[in-house]
Amino acid sequence: MFAQALARLRRAPWERYSQAALLLLIAFAIFWRGGRTLDVTLLLGLVASAVVLMPGHRRYEDDRSISAIVWWLTIAFVLWTGLSYIFTTTMNYGFDQVVQTAAFALLFLWMARQPADARIRTSVLRVLVVSVLVACLVGVFVYAMGPLNRFVGIFLDIRAPWKHAWPNAWAELLLLAWPVALLLSRAQHEQGSTNLRTFWKIAKRTTPAGVMVGCLLLSFSRAAIVAFVGQGIILLFWSYRRRVSWRRIAAVVTGTLVVGLLIFGLSNHLRARAHAVQSLSERVLFLTPEGSGSLTERVSFWRQAVQLSVEHPLFGWGPGSFRFAQMPLMDDVLATSDHAHNLYLHVAAERGLPAVFILLALTLVLLLPLLKGLLPPLRCSFTGCPITCALARIQRHELTTDQVLLLTALLGVFAHNLVDFNLHYIAVALPAVLILALLEDGGAESTNKKFVHKIEYAIAIILLAAVMRESYYAVTSTLARRADAQGKTAQALTWYERSAGEWYSRDGLLSYARLQMRAGVPQAAQRTVHRYTQTINPVDARGWALQAEMASAVRNTNESRISYERALSLGRYTDLRILHGLLVLLSLESTTAMAERQKEFDVIVQHYYDAILRNAHYIALSSNVEEFLAVTEVMALAFPDDAPRYQVMAAGADRQAKSERARLSALVSQDLW
Repeated sequence: MFAQALARLRRAPWERYSQAALLLLIAFAIFWRGGRTLDVTLLLGLVASAVVLMPGHRRYEDDRSISAIVWWLTIAFVLWTGLSYIFTTTMNYGFDQVVQTAAFALLFLWMARQPADARIRTSVLRVLVVSVLVACLVGVFVYAMGPLNRFVGIFLDIRAPWKHAWPNAWAELLLLAWPVALLLSRAQHEQGSTNLRTFWKIAKRTTPAGVMVGCLLLSFSRAAIVAFVGQGIILLFWSYRRRVSWRRIAAVVTGTLVVGLLIFGLSNHLRARAHAVQSLSERVLFLTPEGSGSLTERVSFWRQAVQLSVEHPLFGWGPGSFRFAQMPLMDDVLATSDHAHNLYLHVAAERGLPAVFILLALTLVLLLPLLKGLLPPLRCSFTGCPITCALARIQRHELTTDQVLLLTALLGVFAHNLVDFNLHYIAVALPAVLILALLEDGGAESTNKKFVHKIEYAIAIILLAAVMRESYYAVTSTLARRADAQGKTAQALTWYERSAGEWYSRDGLLSYARLQMRAGVPQAAQRTVHRYTQTINPVDARGWALQAEMASAVRNTNESRISYERALSLGRYTDLRILHGLLVLLSLESTTAMAERQKEFDVIVQHYYDAILRNAHYIALSSNVEEFLAVTEVMALAFPDDAPRYQVMAAGADRQAKSERARLSALVSQDLW
């Protein structure tokens, strides 16, 4: 019986099952918050391992070859990412990025080897287009009936859509999808036997892409709109070079834009019945209330990433570390980010300069021959430009129309990631990686095939083991957080203790320390938070602030003051509780110390006041407002001469917060669907 079952399992088409799982993962990532959650990352690791390991019995004579330099650069980037994670400064973050990097590398190499007639090559594109179209349909209802003033498709957290929605990531997915939609609906001839048939053919071809273009415009993403214009220029230039009929070009362009503008206009008409509608021109020209703030913040993130990469040039600060390492460099309130808003600067800051050089080399090796295919052949004369001569020696790929459309999709994503990093959304990164693999034209594979596959199998097995291990802890830590939210302290402590070996623990240790304090074991709580600040994540201001609060609770004033000072140096513009706690301690110790630092504290208070008045990053909805009122009260008592100024600031902040919270209550009371 057992032998028969085992034989039946061996005969099962596991390769086909693993490919079906990959297609389902693409759709699931699009429909589930853009695939940015840990559960989707773990599924990605499982699917990537399965796809590589399942066809182990199959022979590889039919597979396409991969250039040796592409293979070595891909593996080197994975290994360097692993080394960066080993030497990370933030041990509680980064595991998800390591899993994504390894999984994407394995899937890229696997897809690049697929035969030209493999069904999976077109299946990936079809699943992408159909999933995006369904998401667009749902997104129209979300946009028309919900509080969001930008189109996000279904890239949102339904529990708090006004705060957790990602229109820029959604726009990047559309940049990837609309040329693919044009490819799949491409007819050989637009001309029909009658005018009506011709119109119908053009409409069928351009409607899917037009719907996506309309939704792209509704996202009001400036960078995405610029990238979209660039994509259009590339396609027009290619059509001009290939001498495509101008009537054919005009038909496709007109049809796509007409459908897109219809979607844009109808969606705004539906929304205008209950909500205000943004002006696309005002947003593009930076005339909205936020002005050029987003551009200013991006420049700040780029500058901070450069500074961080110089401080840790070899392995960087570690995957997932930018959000913490960047905080001491902030020059405005809550101007934080999980990434540097630039693909290469993000990699340089988190994984080191060698990693960014590897990635840049891989990008050039993959894209330069394709980009040369868009241009006329370059010739190098004896007195020609050295750069032109160097480019002329690079291999040039003659591109088909399908390849040009896929390349255009990739270039849109690439351009967008130069100003807004969104590749941590698996819904964007996974299809982009697979499309890049479809364009990889192979080459002389001098590396031994057995050696290559053994290395990939080893990475897949390590990835599978790591994901399986972390999946257990993901369940236990989720149960711990749920018990904590329900007020079940003893049960939450038990689950947190079982999660002690978790790699991607995030803020689990901080929650565990608070629970220990609540359970009446302050010494154990202090040991937990000391471990966090000294070993796990020494650059997290939250850990130092919690350590200061615990020290104050046990009357350890010296440790509390030192911890508050450290927390203030790391996150003065992230949480006003830090300044409040430090001010209380200083006011009890010495008025002289307060007086000497009044200017320093005034600068911080003024920044928070300005941020609350303009509700920067929704600060007026947070507890920072109450902390601001408490801080101004302490400052008014410490400096009576300036008390009226602090009182006026407190009144203004309180008034603005009440106004913003009332507006939010009105939004929450409205049904989203």
